[in-house]
Amino acid sequence: MKYQVEILQDNQSLFKATIDNINQAKADDALAILLGRFPIEMGFTKQIMRSDTEIRYLKCTATNIEVLAIEPIFKAMDFD
Repeated sequence: MKYQVEILQDNQSLFKATIDNINQAKADDALAILLGRFPIEMGFTKQIMRSDTEIRYLKCTATNIEVLAIEPIFKAMDFD
C-alpha cells in the first residue's frame, strides 16, 4: 500500500509526500501523523491518493523474467 499526499495552503501547493511501507499499520500511522501536522484551521488542504495495485513492466527471456519498472496506480481517497 502506498499513499501520495499533496499539502496545499491558500490553494498553493507546498509539497508532495509519498508513504511507501509494506506494513499497513505503520503506513496508516505515518499518514495520520502527516495529516495531523497541517490542520484545516490554519488554511491547509490535503489531496490524498492511495495505491493498492500497480503495473509491472517485465522483460521475459528463455531463462528468466526481469522487472523493468513498477508504476503504482493511485486513486483519490476521501478523508475527514
